[in-house]
Amino acid sequence: MDANKRNEFNAAFGAFIREARMSKGIYQGEISKHLSVTQSYYSYIENGTRNIDLQLAIEICKYLGLDLNDFINTQK
Repeated sequence: MDANKRNEFNAAFGAFIREARMSKGIYQGEISKHLSVTQSYYSYIENGTRNIDLQLAIEICKYLGLDLNDFINTQK
């Protein structure tokens, strides 16, 4: 995946999880603690400025009650 596609993907994933988190009234600190990452690292994920591995993406989606496949299907 080239850099532009990766940046677009990261931004889209960040927006996907940010919207879900905010609609559920969950704070970044709460989810970052659950994931054992710093709040600033989690913030970078939501802002689309960090690449994350598949396992962390799955854990985020599980915590937020999201289906990762729903996100993936929007990227086709």
